[in-house]
Amino acid sequence: MITLTIDGKVITARPELTILEAALQAGIAIPHLCYHPKIRPIGSCRLCVVEIEGVTEPMASCTTPVKEGIRVITRSPLLDRLRKQAIQYILLNHPLECPVCDKAGECQLQNLCHEFAITEQPFAVERPSFHIDYSSPLIEKHDARCVMCGRCVSVCTEVQGVHALDFMQNGYEARIAPVSGTSLDCEFCGQCVAICPVGAFIDKLFKYRARVWELTKVHSVCPYCGTGCAIELNLRDKHIVRVTSDDTATANRGNLCIRGRFGFGFVHNRSRLKSPLIKRQGRLVSATLHTVLDFAADSFKTLITAYGPDSIAGLGSPHASNEDNYLFQKFFRTVLGTNNVDSVARYSLLRGIIPLKHSIGFPATTNSYRDIEEAQSIFIVGSDFSAEMPVASLPIIRAARDNDARLIIAAPLNTKLDAFATTRLRYRPQSELMLLAGLVKAILDCGLENSSFIRHHTENFDQMRAMFSSVELETVAAHTGIPVALIEKAAREIARPAAGAVICSDSLLRQVDGEQAVRAVCNILLLTGHVGRAGSGCFLSTGRNNLQGLCDMGVTADMLPGYRRLSDNNALTNLWHKDIPVVPGLNATELIEAIEQGTIKGLYLMGCDPVMSFPDAQRTRAALKKLDFLLVQDLFYTEAAQMAHAVLPAASFAEKEGSVTSGDRRIQWMNRALVPDSGVLPDWRIIQELARRFSEPMDYTSSWDIFHEIEAAVPQYRGAHLRVMQRHGVQWPITDDGAGTVFFQNPDLRGRFFAEAPEPFQEEHDVEFPFVMLSNSSLYHCGTLSTYAEGPLAVRPAPWLEIHPHDANRLSVQENDMVSVRSRRGEIVCRATLNSSVPEGIVCIPDHFRDASPATLTSSSPTCRVQIQKKT
Repeated sequence: MITLTIDGKVITARPELTILEAALQAGIAIPHLCYHPKIRPIGSCRLCVVEIEGVTEPMASCTTPVKEGIRVITRSPLLDRLRKQAIQYILLNHPLECPVCDKAGECQLQNLCHEFAITEQPFAVERPSFHIDYSSPLIEKHDARCVMCGRCVSVCTEVQGVHALDFMQNGYEARIAPVSGTSLDCEFCGQCVAICPVGAFIDKLFKYRARVWELTKVHSVCPYCGTGCAIELNLRDKHIVRVTSDDTATANRGNLCIRGRFGFGFVHNRSRLKSPLIKRQGRLVSATLHTVLDFAADSFKTLITAYGPDSIAGLGSPHASNEDNYLFQKFFRTVLGTNNVDSVARYSLLRGIIPLKHSIGFPATTNSYRDIEEAQSIFIVGSDFSAEMPVASLPIIRAARDNDARLIIAAPLNTKLDAFATTRLRYRPQSELMLLAGLVKAILDCGLENSSFIRHHTENFDQMRAMFSSVELETVAAHTGIPVALIEKAAREIARPAAGAVICSDSLLRQVDGEQAVRAVCNILLLTGHVGRAGSGCFLSTGRNNLQGLCDMGVTADMLPGYRRLSDNNALTNLWHKDIPVVPGLNATELIEAIEQGTIKGLYLMGCDPVMSFPDAQRTRAALKKLDFLLVQDLFYTEAAQMAHAVLPAASFAEKEGSVTSGDRRIQWMNRALVPDSGVLPDWRIIQELARRFSEPMDYTSSWDIFHEIEAAVPQYRGAHLRVMQRHGVQWPITDDGAGTVFFQNPDLRGRFFAEAPEPFQEEHDVEFPFVMLSNSSLYHCGTLSTYAEGPLAVRPAPWLEIHPHDANRLSVQENDMVSVRSRRGEIVCRATLNSSVPEGIVCIPDHFRDASPATLTSSSPTCRVQIQKKT
């Protein structure tokens, strides 16, 4: 540590800090404008100048490192004069638009003018003409307000890794402008809006909606992907008008993506369900809440009497809170008497959780997302992780660019992170399992395994090695399209560093053989010893905000809350005072067939539309129509709701309180910001009302009551404190002192290898259907929820198909042409987008839009063969 004196106060600071950073940490305020803690020092505004004893000229404190024994003065007549003059120079061309500028009230330039009593302008200059760029769908750029601090350029390049903005021209003509030379066309994360100290960048959705002093801020958690970004809902007149995030007290460091910052509009969407619905004479009509609840309860009772409790099944919600999902599975097990309760996680996250639990005994992502920065090698397999979980991917950029981590990306398509990769493995679609087997084989053949770790911390190694003796790298190369030399290079980069992370994308998990793929990943982790320490472990992509919590709460047909076996139910039997069924229920992958066979007669969907979220939409749609009774509880009139016998409107995340758990196990608390409409209840309240109609009262008065029971039911959650959850959250398992677990570690670990080698994938060839269709996630959307929000829709308003220009030319298809996409399962229509980064013979369709869902085309896999025709 370094000892120095600032304004007569002796302080200590880490040697890598600047004087400004050391002062701020010590509670000493130094005026500044260009400095921001999430970017490197810029030194452009000259407001943070300080005097240092023995140095003749004032120095910029944001770029001057601390030194042992120096004495610093932050306030003096000279410094005040220099700062006042610097502010006056900044104001030379700054327009007096404060009455109509959205930044008024939180503008740092305003605050500085007030602090230094800037009441006159002694300088004069001919003002140049300035441009206002209105063309971007979400962000307005006002050049006249820009103070050229460079914050926006730095955050776009350093944090986002995009470099959409830069300084243009020199001297008095200098401007900050889009690198493209045209309008701002980027990721629309809004980082430039958030970091701008003035009003040079304006959020179009917020413009003229409120003055900042009229806003009430309510802490919550982003409702989209599983990164778990902490957000502040900014309210005026009972409406959310913008979303912000704290830079310092949150795990996401204040970073948000387009969905989190601009995607709040679904809360106020006019398509929201406002009234309960009941089917009368083949039509859904409005009814009272009590009428629909009575009807639903009576329908379930009738089915149980006629066919038994196992004739009913339920699907929980990856967007509902932990309390909602906990009560949902408890309702099925203790009220209805069945384990037929599962979720869409069966098609994604559980395919990663189950192998991890069996291999290392830990049923979740092993490390925090920020811990990725500690990795010396990062292996991403499956797809564009930065599109699935944009903010969770930012530490990867920092690790690769700033810490020289080796970044290996294996995907069938180009990704944003390719720009930072040391090795790119562009494999053929659906050959990822073969590639992973090849990497295991290469590690063994090249002698890259960590023998000491294997000897002391694993079992079943010899059996695994014997199984892989039959794998030939030449065969792997033939099936994947990746040369043997490149596979061996990737194996070296993965295995040699002391700390290595493997990231399994959502598209990998959604493959039919996703669980086998994660088993291969577990083998790689155990071979290299990359588990149980900082920067080492497995990261599972979670494409929905509470997918991890959904699994933690036991919304699984074969596991109880806390991943207990069904037979290990003594603690829950005592807690619930009810017997619990021990026979595994039907999981989501078995559900549709059970409906087709008539085994399942009734289905309860809470915040889940299997038509959109299950593969093979055609089959799912047909199955739902066969049900004797379908109850849907949701925010919107989904396709499943259209087929329902009863529909119950549910409260959104902004209209209720409760906890959610991010993909890296961070438990956070959402506070209620809005009061839902009459007849709209939180999910847990609806479940409670249903239970009462079975004479099984669930006497909870709040979500916090339910969370207290969760602490008793789920050992990993025991000890979570509301105050901690409301700020930065806590990662389970929670230690005795209330601290979370940043990364999984077990000194007594005996990780188990999986002794299985993959069967080579037999690629399907079909002359009639020459293209391979990949269903992927878009950066701008998340599930279907964002398609109800005006922000994401302003950028991507309709479904699209990405196709290589050469393929498009052969089909006489041009940009924005409408095309028909047909498989042996079905057909959709969407607009074509020409993209040279998409390999020839492959087309990509995002899985967000209800009227052009890729699930209409597929069967069990999210990939299939299709034909493309131009619509005339």
